[in-house]
Amino acid sequence: MVRGVAIPTGIIQETAPAYENRQNWLVSSDYYLSERSQIRARYLNFKIDLIDTVANLGAFFEPVPDRCQLASLSEFHTFSPTLANEIRAGFQRETLTQEVTSRPTLAGLDSFPNIGFTDWGLTIGPNQNSPQSRVINTMQLSDNLTWIKNKHTLKFGYDGRKLNSTSFFVQRNRGDYQ
Repeated sequence: MVRGVAIPTGIIQETAPAYENRQNWLVSSDYYLSERSQIRARYLNFKIDLIDTVANLGAFFEPVPDRCQLASLSEFHTFSPTLANEIRAGFQRETLTQEVTSRPTLAGLDSFPNIGFTDWGLTIGPNQNSPQSRVINTMQLSDNLTWIKNKHTLKFGYDGRKLNSTSFFVQRNRGDYQ
């Protein structure tokens, strides 16, 4: 309102890009030690690039790289026609990083804050939940013994996993102004 006269405001619309770039690949190897024993190795790599379009203005859209790697090694051994064993070790690592690399700056600040204009429904600045990141490491060891006895098949096993997960998330750590 200026001097008692209401000034109409409208919605600021900006079309956000929407893309997802994926690269997945696998390396696999099988080696036969003997007629009764074989080793299998696998390595998978997943790479996904997204764009964070939570910010209201395109100048603040950010790339979001998501990476995952998985490696496994297995040994299969047949002791007899009725007794077989499989042992497997695996490792998986996933990383996701959502940074604030926007080019706009404000004098005297090391990163652009979030500036909210409540009456207009507009926030200027990067995603309010950025920066954030996570790294998840999972290690696995499993062993399965299969025993066939007459008409019955019995399976015994162990599956152990260790999970390490670290994350960084400080909401609105660049400042939030109204």
